[in-house]
Order: sequence, then structure tokens, then C-alpha cells
Amino acid sequence: MSIEIKELENQANQANQANLQTANSQQCKKPTFIIEPKKVSFAYLLELWSYRELCYFFVWRDLKVRYRQTLLGASWAILQPLITMLILSYVLGKLAKMPSNNVPYPIFFYSGLVLWTFFSNSVTNASTSLTMERNLITKVYFPRMLLSISKVITNLVDLALTSILLVILAIIFKVPISWKLLLIPPVIVCLIVFTNSMGMLLAALNVIYRDVRYALPFVIQVLFFVTPIMFPLSLVPAEQRWLIALNPLAAIIELFRLSLFNIYLDIKLLIYCIGATTITFIISSYIFIKLEKVFAEKI
Repeated sequence: MSIEIKELENQANQANQANLQTANSQQCKKPTFIIEPKKVSFAYLLELWSYRELCYFFVWRDLKVRYRQTLLGASWAILQPLITMLILSYVLGKLAKMPSNNVPYPIFFYSGLVLWTFFSNSVTNASTSLTMERNLITKVYFPRMLLSISKVITNLVDLALTSILLVILAIIFKVPISWKLLLIPPVIVCLIVFTNSMGMLLAALNVIYRDVRYALPFVIQVLFFVTPIMFPLSLVPAEQRWLIALNPLAAIIELFRLSLFNIYLDIKLLIYCIGATTITFIISSYIFIKLEKVFAEKI
């Protein structure tokens, strides 16, 4: 009897092993889907649009976190550039007598500071957007570019708030109204595209080279002094303006002031703004999409 029982047990074990092998072979035959980012093409932009609701979620989340448990809330977006404008207007406008193209220095300086604040805050926040979302990137796929784009869109709210004070200053200092004000929206679009391009480029490089987060504050500080924010572009000698022209943000700020204060219209400067912004966007997008495949590994 014991021998028969052992034979039955052996047969049962063999049958179980056979069933397991069959089940494993069936599982291996199931198709495996690998989710990868699209290649560098127009299809990637369409994919971004299909994930637009996720971008809205990122923006709403950032806005809620930014001013949570603050006493003044969104007023900080206006107070910071306002205090900076008051201090530097006295130091540079009153004491140093900095030229401002016959425009009152407070509004001259603030008009450049508004755009600069948007650019610096957006680029700084976007540069760490990928590394701060490590857990999300390694678990689920979505176009990673949405993270840097959401940071720029979030700072658009601050840009809108600071622009309200700019309008008030324009009324106080009686800035003339002209048709050139119609050029301001295209200039702002160039600013947004250029800012987003630099933000996503630095975000991609920050994943590969963590030196970016250490070097960026210094670069931002240096860029503030070489960009015509405190001084007009006409103050730079003509033979040295090509150095300033290497910075597309300088052309954007200068064109914004020319349109706002009805000084004159430089067609070459407008063409340069559009061309430099387009080239920067194409190069930054290409590098970002190429590096996107290794984000989950390097992050």
C-alpha cells in the first residue's frame, strides 16, 4: 500500500510541474507593451495636447502649495518687485542718475523687472521640475515636458499680477497710448516660449549633470547685470552690442519697452526676437526629447 501511495504522489507532483510549465509558457506568450516617448516630431506636440488635463493638475497643485499658510498670499508676487523697484529707483535713478530714454526711471526699471522676474522664477523652478518628481517619473509614463511647462504656466499668474502694477504706473506717469502697444502680446509670447525653452533644457541637463542646480543661481545673478534691466540698450557702445545680442532676453525686454513707451520701432529687433526664440525652442526641444528616454534611469 505504501508503495502505491508513493507512486500516486509522484504522479501528482509530475502533473503539477507540467501544469506550472504550461502556465509559464502561456504567460510568456502574452504580448509585452513597452511605453516609450515619441520621437522628435510633430506627434510629440500632439501627445502634449492629449495630456493637457494633467498639465492643468500640475499648475493647480503648484498654485495651492505656493501660497499655502502665507499671511499675504499672492500679494508677495507684487510686493517683491515693488520693493526692489523703490530701492533701485532711488539708488540708480536719483543718486546715480542712470539714463532711461527720457522715461521716468521707476516705470522704466519696473517694466524690465516684470519680465525678468517671470523669467528667473520660471527657469529656476523648471530646472528642478524633473528631479523633484522622481517617484512619479519612475512609475508612470507621461510627456515629461509637461512638468517644466507647468512651472512656466504657474508663474504666468505672477506675471499677470505684477502687470497690474505696471498699468497703474503707466497711468501715474502718463505713458502715451499708441498702436505700438499691439506689439506687446507677441513680445510676451516670445518671452514665454524662450523661458519655457530654457527651463526644459536646464531641467533635462539637471537630470544628467547635477552641477546645474549649483551653477544656475550664479548664472541668473550674472545675467541680471548683463541684461538691460537697470539701463537702456542704447547706453551700450555700438561695437559691444553684439555681446548683449547673444542674450535673446535682452532683445525681448528692449522691444517690450520700445512698444510700451512709444519710443521707436526697430524691425530688425523684432525679427531677431522671433528668430532667436524659434531657434532656441527647436534646439531645446530636440535635446529634451532625446534625453527623455534615460530620465527614469538617471534620476
